[in-house]
Amino acid sequence: MNKEIFKDISYGMYLVTTIDKDNKKVGCIINTLTQITSTNPVITISLNKDNYTNTAIKENKIFAVSILSESTPKEIVATFGYHSSIDIDKFDNINYDTINNIPVITENTCGYIICKPIDIIDCNTHDIIVAKVLDT
Repeated sequence: MNKEIFKDISYGMYLVTTIDKDNKKVGCIINTLTQITSTNPVITISLNKDNYTNTAIKENKIFAVSILSESTPKEIVATFGYHSSIDIDKFDNINYDTINNIPVITENTCGYIICKPIDIIDCNTHDIIVAKVLDT
């Protein structure tokens, strides 16, 4: 199998945020989001099982996805992409809004989606979270 083909698949960049059981704000960068339906909208995201944001989504049952734009500061991508929410407060010095009690990055983004998981599919190292869209 030539795995080089996967480099030709196009991806977006998204910031998934939620709060954990102790109300700590958490988040991470993902590149896999798919719209499944537009009527009664449903999306899917893929998260590594080792990612603390995945754990928090399962605990809290609600999350947000900010669609990152080309103008999103590199510091946001670095902070949310290369550090764990367990180790640092990723929201320190970051502008965000609180929507449905969830921290949401709204500056320099294309928009946001608030979601409630309706199914989680085990894919070995990752979970696919199927989610109902509550707000955009």
